[in-house]
Amino acid sequence: MTTEADKEEVEAAMQAMMDDSFEEDLPEGWDEGGEDDHKDDFPDDDFPDDDFPDDEFPDQFPDDDFEGMDDKKGSALDCTTVYEEETLPSGIPPPSKHHLEMLQKAFGHASFRPMQWKIIHAVLQGLDNCVVMATGYGKSLCFQFPPVYTGGVAVVVSPLISLMQDQVLALQASNIGACYLGSAQKNKSEVYTEMFAGMYRIVYVTPEFIDACPDVLKTLNKRVGISLFAVDEAHCVSQWGHDFRHTYRRLGVLRTDFPKIPILAVTATATKTVREDICTSLGLRSPEITITSFDRPNLYLEVKNKVKGIVENLTPFLVKESYGRYTTDGPTIVYCPTKKSTEEVYQALAGLGVKCVKYHAGMTPLQRDEAHKQFMYDKVGKYFPFYII
Repeated sequence: MTTEADKEEVEAAMQAMMDDSFEEDLPEGWDEGGEDDHKDDFPDDDFPDDDFPDDEFPDQFPDDDFEGMDDKKGSALDCTTVYEEETLPSGIPPPSKHHLEMLQKAFGHASFRPMQWKIIHAVLQGLDNCVVMATGYGKSLCFQFPPVYTGGVAVVVSPLISLMQDQVLALQASNIGACYLGSAQKNKSEVYTEMFAGMYRIVYVTPEFIDACPDVLKTLNKRVGISLFAVDEAHCVSQWGHDFRHTYRRLGVLRTDFPKIPILAVTATATKTVREDICTSLGLRSPEITITSFDRPNLYLEVKNKVKGIVENLTPFLVKESYGRYTTDGPTIVYCPTKKSTEEVYQALAGLGVKCVKYHAGMTPLQRDEAHKQFMYDKVGKYFPFYII
């Protein structure tokens, strides 16, 4: 039964989010398609069309940053570093029958990877973690499984709305309650009501949201209980990281406001200096540090010199169909350094009859959302093989 006090809490939280002064992920001028490059949300879009001078970026990382990756006990962080192994590190019990049954039922996997279970086991023990995990290893499972297994709520901090939408769509497809909070969220009132009723296991937020609406998380913790904070793309916390963001730097407030809730910081790339900065900034307590192997035998990398024109550069990746139009063998993503070049590539491919979509900071949230969904839902390959961002 919903009481008047319950309604007041929901309304207060809603007001905090929808306040006209709150635009955590949509800088001024976004909806009008202005010239703002929106550095915080799309840092790569800030690059000018001209190449940077050779001395534009001095070396920020000392050579010894890439040496001695094995942090030893007794360091300033008082932590343990573990590399990926074929077997579980000694001292950590294997997952139980109940863990594996939940993994299969909720996520469709028969077993955990060794380092996945090491991290999940530590989270279930209430320990802080700093994880450097190669792309494709499955870091999302490390913060998605614990709340699903325990029935708690994990709050996941993510830098981009598109990343949050991907995760939420995938979780919802697996019948796992998930949502994201932000100005791009539709049906805000319904989402808030369901969240405060405990219907979501995983809640995604931007760092700007936490900065602007701290009372929302306090209400969620009071009403339902938060069991884990996960900071995705945690290298954004560090001033030495390649994607440093000031709002990420202020995430230490999570430790201050919620001292008993464990924090899991995850990233695909972090030097020793960056790892230490992450742990210090987030206030991690004797964190478990895990670094997986970065050998990805399933990936093939090839570097080619660019020729003069866009069409000439991309034609080798295209397949000409019988009726004269072009397609590809599968979903293809083209990364471009600027909004201008994104538009140019889009026009060039469209001129060849290639079905493609574009995505950049100059588009409205609705336009970006539609393009993203066209690529994600099998309007890829046959219909929309190219995603230009």
